[in-house]
Amino acid sequence: MEINKLQRELTIWLNERGLNSKTINEWIQLSILMEEVGETSSVLTKGKGNLGEEIADVIISAVCLGISKQINVQSEIKKKLKELQGRKSYNVDGHIRITHV
Repeated sequence: MEINKLQRELTIWLNERGLNSKTINEWIQLSILMEEVGETSSVLTKGKGNLGEEIADVIISAVCLGISKQINVQSEIKKKLKELQGRKSYNVDGHIRITHV
């Protein structure tokens, strides 16, 4: 699924629940996103749970945060990907990083 389609579907889902970019509290949405990242970490460290489901929760929560700030998430991802593709990669402790070290 394209990110724009996901964003549209989530916007509809939120609207059906009386929420929109003006009524979603971005700080609460950020807290939800951080909670989902924590659950993803827990799956990796404890080996319990469904990693794919937790990654999906992170993505959905991030898109909802974008909705709360009226950000076209797909457009931002495309811009960021282009930027990352132009960066040098680094090997840090056996892991490839494309962000600055």
